[in-house]
Amino acid sequence: MSEKVVYNFQKTDVIPPCHSMSRSEILKVLSEIIRLCCKKTSGEGRIRDPEADKIRIQYLRTAIMAASTALAGLKDLQLDEIETRLSKLEEGNHDSI
Repeated sequence: MSEKVVYNFQKTDVIPPCHSMSRSEILKVLSEIIRLCCKKTSGEGRIRDPEADKIRIQYLRTAIMAASTALAGLKDLQLDEIETRLSKLEEGNHDSI
């Protein structure tokens, strides 16, 4: 079974910076955000302070935007790496012809 990362979000929590996280770590954070949102919307999660919950939602939105940007950046880096490797392979094939 896969490892479950649990983030207990509080209004003072700061999500770790995405630039130092791997794709799987970012996806784990997003999974936890989804779990938290499902809990709140299903009636299981009690909203004690609506104003604090609004602030928490803003932070969650920011985390999702940051994670999306980080994932796009990781994808771009991987595509650049693949392009570089392909160019080297093609150059090697031209030398042997």
